[in-house]
Amino acid sequence: MAFDSPYQHTLGGEVVLSGVGVHSGQPARLRLLPSEPDTGLRFRRVDLPGAPEIPATLDYVLADQLARRTTLGLGRTVSVATVEHLLACCLALGVDNAVFEVNAQEMPFFDGSAQSLAHAIQQAGVVAQNRPRRCLTVHEPVIFDRYPVQMVAFPASALRITYFLDFESAAIPKQSGHYEITREAFLQDLSPARTFCLWQDVQPLLEQGLIKGGSLDCAIVIDGDRLLNGPLRFPDECVRHKVIDLLGDLCLLGGPIRAHLTAWRAGHQWHFEFLRELRNVLVAMGEQPPAPQDEYFTNHPDIRTQNKEAFAP
Repeated sequence: MAFDSPYQHTLGGEVVLSGVGVHSGQPARLRLLPSEPDTGLRFRRVDLPGAPEIPATLDYVLADQLARRTTLGLGRTVSVATVEHLLACCLALGVDNAVFEVNAQEMPFFDGSAQSLAHAIQQAGVVAQNRPRRCLTVHEPVIFDRYPVQMVAFPASALRITYFLDFESAAIPKQSGHYEITREAFLQDLSPARTFCLWQDVQPLLEQGLIKGGSLDCAIVIDGDRLLNGPLRFPDECVRHKVIDLLGDLCLLGGPIRAHLTAWRAGHQWHFEFLRELRNVLVAMGEQPPAPQDEYFTNHPDIRTQNKEAFAP
């Protein structure tokens, strides 16, 4: 499997997909492209002058734009939103280096799961490169406790995730899921799981300028004790999708990691609070996260200042 390989991997070819951004409501064309070793994962806004690139690392997270999504940006001038599903696919399927060209401010959302993106990566293929892969290793427990949210990273020989979902809805009973993240487990057990929301949250989200492209075709919608668009793909589909979101955010550490992560009632904002602490501990232990070649970041130090609240070191 690519994830266990000692070598870096990229895509075997290019794939093009199209869809609508769930929050912006705007059409978007996404092109997945191979990339050279040590360049990491990057988003390229081809609709903007100069086609600026945004590296997929913690330094580029826009901390004030984490409501229901993960957004990366070059300060406040260039951004790309809702990247978490694609990044989850990359981490689980072993893609270390790639460029994602998009012609809009938000990624296409498809059916609210990661399945279309996973199939696109399968279509392109994942090929080894002649450069060693650096995998991060957790050596001691790292605990993040912000009641009622808790996240912990334990030492482990592979990547495992245990997620506890406690949602105040009769339609979504308390759920938990435990997964060792392999290619097969991601494709079969996780990637088809769709995002979800409460019907009572729809109008407030619209008033915040979100879910302009949302519909019953791209999310599980819950009204009290019933589903508006059942049936579920899995009895515990909601917690499976939360694992996808965590995987996508975890990818922003810059490379694969060996750890057992547990999460209670978390979300994107909490993921990044936790990942900031986890990265600091890893660096203190000599586990330096991979640092892709980044000419833009080097030549524009103001970006680090603008993204300061986004957990730059």
